[in-house]
Amino acid sequence: MSNDESPDSECQRLDGALTAVRDDLLRMKKESPGSVGSALAKIFDAQVMIVEDPAICSQVKQTITQKRLAAESAFAQVVGDAQKAIVRSPDQYLREMVNDIEAVKTRVINQLMGHGDESAHHLKSPSIILANTITPADIMSLHKALVLGVVTQTGGQTSHMALLAKSLGIPAVAGLGVDLRTVRPGTTIVIDGFSGAVILNPEPHTVEFFERKRKRTHSPWPKKLEALRDCRR
Repeated sequence: MSNDESPDSECQRLDGALTAVRDDLLRMKKESPGSVGSALAKIFDAQVMIVEDPAICSQVKQTITQKRLAAESAFAQVVGDAQKAIVRSPDQYLREMVNDIEAVKTRVINQLMGHGDESAHHLKSPSIILANTITPADIMSLHKALVLGVVTQTGGQTSHMALLAKSLGIPAVAGLGVDLRTVRPGTTIVIDGFSGAVILNPEPHTVEFFERKRKRTHSPWPKKLEALRDCRR
């Protein structure tokens, strides 16, 4: 915290960021496609609950005041400690909330740092999103017309991300299990959301095969796809 910033002003910044993130989550919940609306509503409700948790807010403000930390640093510290405790919990339901907590932490910190919804600004042209993990909120915040496909390192084909991508007509492969950070931006990729295949730098005959398959299945797969490195941790 700089000399120009007081604990009171940092607490006000925190309140503003939490309100902005809550409103954004509620908007995305409202805009969720009907085919998976109920499942997504539960995800967004869980994240809104985290944002509105008075205990978290109070602890962050206490940390700001006692340690004279900036709001983003205090929030990251408090929520990070909570994540570590939850991971060790024997309660499976609580452990499954770690991803929701991480998503909220990222959104709030981005808001505090003035980055807003960074994912929405990364896409400048039609691209495939490569990520360690991606949440439904991440997908909902993207410009759908520019998302040609999604590939994640973790997760599964029955994950909320995969179901949402399917409902939006976006090919998705989840849980590839390889380090996607090695894929260079601009790499030509073919993905098969049905079989889970991901092919880097395919031969022309492979592209033609999947183009014919796309036409048969009326899938929105393009003939050539530009990969966008967008690894989240």
